[in-house]
Amino acid sequence: MNNAMTPNDLLRRWAPLLAHHLQRDEASIRDNGLSSSDFDGAAIEMKFEDGSYCRFQYAFAVVNETTFEVAVFTEHCGYHVFSSDGVSVYRCEESASNAGIEKTVILACEWVD
Repeated sequence: MNNAMTPNDLLRRWAPLLAHHLQRDEASIRDNGLSSSDFDGAAIEMKFEDGSYCRFQYAFAVVNETTFEVAVFTEHCGYHVFSSDGVSVYRCEESASNAGIEKTVILACEWVD
């Protein structure tokens, strides 16, 4: 038996939080999914408790505080759900002043430097 969640299942499950994050209609997200205009070119970096690290280009993250999960939605590499326990999540984008990369904390764990 295959219990894998499809991208459409994930979109339906996260539609209320996505609607709030994207300022879009929840029904539209459920029916039509995400589009390229939902992505602004920012990257998402994740640092895990054991020192592991990952980075997703052209992505955004949404935190579900009720289920202790964080979902990363990427324009080209699918959608991913992680436990929010033991992870810090950052939104990374080019600085408007050309001073490098600006990081905004989305979710912080106290153990991460």
